[in-house]
Amino acid sequence: MAFFFTVLGWQGELTNPERDKCIGLEWFTADALLDRMADYCRVAMHDIDAGKSFSVYGW
Repeated sequence: MAFFFTVLGWQGELTNPERDKCIGLEWFTADALLDRMADYCRVAMHDIDAGKSFSVYGW
């Protein structure tokens, strides 16, 4: 089970506190997601972009 949230307001810089687990962080629009993204995350991002508030994947 995974939960995804839409943030309506945020300030600050994007930081990577776990550099031993992740080499970098970047912002992407829903139509420009990378190919190497996990499938369930890609589906969630597209569902959020489409305005869906709930979805199931793999059930």
